[in-house]
Amino acid sequence: MNLWWHCKRWFQPEVGRVNLDPKRLISLDRQQEIEELMSSVGFSKPDRILPLRSTNNEVYELQYDHQFLVLKIDLNDAESSLLYEDAVLRFLKKQRLPHPGVLRSGSTEEPKLTWLLMNQEGYAMHFYRWIIPLLLYESGKLLANYHSVRFDENQQEEEGLTAGIRIDRLLPFDGWSNDMSKLIEQRIISPGSAETILRKLKRVTQPPGRSLCHGEFTLPHILIKKKRVNCAIDWPSACWSCPASDLAISEVYFRSIQYPFRYFLKGYRSMLSIDDYLAHRQEYMILAVIKRLRTSARVDQNHRFLKVMDQIIDGKYQP
Repeated sequence: MNLWWHCKRWFQPEVGRVNLDPKRLISLDRQQEIEELMSSVGFSKPDRILPLRSTNNEVYELQYDHQFLVLKIDLNDAESSLLYEDAVLRFLKKQRLPHPGVLRSGSTEEPKLTWLLMNQEGYAMHFYRWIIPLLLYESGKLLANYHSVRFDENQQEEEGLTAGIRIDRLLPFDGWSNDMSKLIEQRIISPGSAETILRKLKRVTQPPGRSLCHGEFTLPHILIKKKRVNCAIDWPSACWSCPASDLAISEVYFRSIQYPFRYFLKGYRSMLSIDDYLAHRQEYMILAVIKRLRTSARVDQNHRFLKVMDQIIDGKYQP
């Protein structure tokens, strides 16, 4: 059936500013700290400071007369993920890839925090009432656009292509047995399932070459602006890795919320080949679930991811 017919049928107007967090009120101390921070970097006092929903950092929307900004704050004492994200975003800018524009970044000693100031480039896709196939198609093209940046080990030192971005050692599976043992101890998976998973993973060999991978290319991290896909946000998990494993993370997520992934895959395939991914599709999806379980504390999403993996292990998965 025609893709554009689906778009007309499913289209619904965007749901305003629903990513504002009404349950979290900004304290007077934090508001004063933000106002002082903005003044120190050459901005006037914001007209309004509104907290946004976020799972990792404190995020605020700063409203001015003709401009909206986003301020992310990290209160961790350890090396901040925001500094890493800042480096990734500047690399995206250098490569002329879609990205949220960074205005300023830095850290303060009193209070001790790291911050990142960006332009407001739209609103996350998962805050829209309906996701039309056209947006899924454009999202697939956007991920392929990022994956088109390849990592060349021979040129990394000469041209600075790593840009401080981590290199993910996806395979071989030296560490997966330990991960399985931990998941068994936590009663997340059964011993029988662990054996099946390891047997499947051993079929995959390290794909040649690496690409720039987002690490969690899902609806909360895809921005919509003027009803079109604009760019991806939240890059702390970015790395040089196998693009098929990055694509699998997206598929597991979309299947876990029962969205038609075929439109996403069609958009991706319009720019890059997916032969390697299709050759070991189920194995890559299992890898995506395990990586998610060992890095995320989101119990609700992890449960949905596990249901997808159970379908693969039980032979009930339908591409």
